[in-house]
Amino acid sequence: MKKSVLIIFLLLFAVSLQAIETIESVIQKHNIARGGIEKIAKIQNWIFQSESNNKLTNIISPATTYYKNNKFKIDIEINKKKSITAWDGLALWTINPMSKSDKPTIVPKSEERNYIAQMSQQRDVITIGPLQDYVLRGAKPSLEREEKLDGLDCYKIKMSLKDGDIFIWLHKTDFMIYKVEAEIKAKDKKEKIMILLSSYKKIDGFLLPYKFETFIGKQSFSVVNIKEIKVNPKIDDKIFKMPITK
Repeated sequence: MKKSVLIIFLLLFAVSLQAIETIESVIQKHNIARGGIEKIAKIQNWIFQSESNNKLTNIISPATTYYKNNKFKIDIEINKKKSITAWDGLALWTINPMSKSDKPTIVPKSEERNYIAQMSQQRDVITIGPLQDYVLRGAKPSLEREEKLDGLDCYKIKMSLKDGDIFIWLHKTDFMIYKVEAEIKAKDKKEKIMILLSSYKKIDGFLLPYKFETFIGKQSFSVVNIKEIKVNPKIDDKIFKMPITK
């Protein structure tokens, strides 16, 4: 009798161990669900056609965003005027239609690091995801707990980075990311930023979110709807370079 009870206990213990998810197993399932780590690793270039609705001004702005490795360029039309921000790997520059000049200008070094870090996080969220290449980026992931998100059972994951922590809500069934939360530095204070991801669609065998709602603090700041995504298109390095003006 005692032997039978011991065997049953050991079997139940073994089953419970198998049911316990580790951070490594959760990330692996996420990468497989999105399309496979090999496929993800091959994607270097992206082009996004989108519409952004600024919730503060209620202005809808069409935009095209280019990513090539660590370079990026954003073309946004605001009130029929074109705004450009780009990083060519050496300098961050912008054309701001709201300024006194329509000529390209270099962003001050004091603002450059924070802006590039924000764009890097944004790129990770909407492309490969913040759970890919975390070792190379010096991030340390940990499984915080299980938590409800709008009725969905999710894993809450903490990504520890030298620039600050990122929290990720990963659905327990489909292993997609539905919420990302972090702190950003705005001037002399820190602001909590939250991004809700939804409307996942498959493109070239790869699942990507087509809708993002961004909150700064508790205020809804913008809603971005993706219209078209191009995966690994040819992108000329020249588009990231600041135009030379006389």
